[in-house]
Amino acid sequence: MVWTHWKERLFIERIERRSKLIDELLSQFKNDWEAVCFVLLAKNFGLNVNGASFLEVAKAIPFHVIRKNWDEVGKLEALFMGMSGMLIPSYNDLYHEELGATYFYLKSKYQLQTTEGVGMQYSRLRPLNFPTIRWAQFAQFYASTQGLFSRFIQKENQFKTDWLADVRVSDYWKTHYVFGKSSASKNKGISKAFQELLLINTVIPLKFAYEKHIGNDPSELIFDWAQQLKPEKNSIVSGFEKLKVGATSALDSQSLIQLKTTYCDLKKCLNCSIGYTLLTTAQKHE
Repeated sequence: MVWTHWKERLFIERIERRSKLIDELLSQFKNDWEAVCFVLLAKNFGLNVNGASFLEVAKAIPFHVIRKNWDEVGKLEALFMGMSGMLIPSYNDLYHEELGATYFYLKSKYQLQTTEGVGMQYSRLRPLNFPTIRWAQFAQFYASTQGLFSRFIQKENQFKTDWLADVRVSDYWKTHYVFGKSSASKNKGISKAFQELLLINTVIPLKFAYEKHIGNDPSELIFDWAQQLKPEKNSIVSGFEKLKVGATSALDSQSLIQLKTTYCDLKKCLNCSIGYTLLTTAQKHE
């Protein structure tokens, strides 16, 4: 019982922490939920390694620019990669040069301010997670669907991610992972595991924040959603599995990540319900 209640509390703590970022973005984008959804999705397409950089790039692009160009994949690729510092001459091939020309046209047209100090990391990443590929997927993602926030928060669509399986990359990126270096052709679509990560890291926090924003208590709904999603696979979850603490849902895995990063790593055992229970029980038996 202690573990069950503590696990739920950990999960809510993690969602509330993400809600703080959503509140900050709502203030910055004047309560435009679609704009906030765009920025959060960009962050999560960057994964842990490039998430912060993807976030800064997305925040630097006024959302009205995305609205005016979101059905043109080439322009979106140029915006995302140009603002990430990937389209600076000299160019590695013709497509690189074409994107560069498109980006500098858009930058001038919309008076965009390039983000300073944003660096994209390639080390420790599989090629499918290179920032070039993730930006290319993100461009296709936005070009294929409008009104993503509205689609995500509708309860009847909460777990329907089949449409994401149709998101691929443009022809150039089917045979490239980086500019100027060709590779074997591959569609490079969004995997099922990545689709579920988007649900866990973007859709659930957005739904939680939105329901609170309109005066509802979303806790039970969010618990229900998270319990129906598969757990993430990462080093933290694997570490707990070695200790015989398994994860059967996203609620479990998110709780374990929160426990490890916020309590175990900081040695806050007395602030942890499990740690406190174990220590006080041990004292009673001394």
